[in-house]
Amino acid sequence: MNLKEINELQGDKRVLLLQSKDEVDLNNQRELFDRSPKDYQDRELVILTGLDDEVLEKYDMNSDFDLVLIGKDGGVKYRAHGVANPEKIYSIIDQMPRRQKEMRP
Repeated sequence: MNLKEINELQGDKRVLLLQSKDEVDLNNQRELFDRSPKDYQDRELVILTGLDDEVLEKYDMNSDFDLVLIGKDGGVKYRAHGVANPEKIYSIIDQMPRRQKEMRP
């Protein structure tokens, strides 16, 4: 996944970037989200791996494990250096102004 492709999602999707030097950690993180696909689909969240060097550099993803949440506005909303609980990510998203508008009937 390259920077241009990520930028094209701006405005339409929230993006969760995942990078790990250990494939097991990466798979564990994906599996946690895959247990509740409706939750991340409802929040218009796209989970991306296989990031190119330009993306890793831009978002300063050089730890053993990096997770970066990008809002629809293109701004970084959350960053972690370990496997994160999806509920924490959902909670952060649910507090975003645009998400608040989306949840209104």
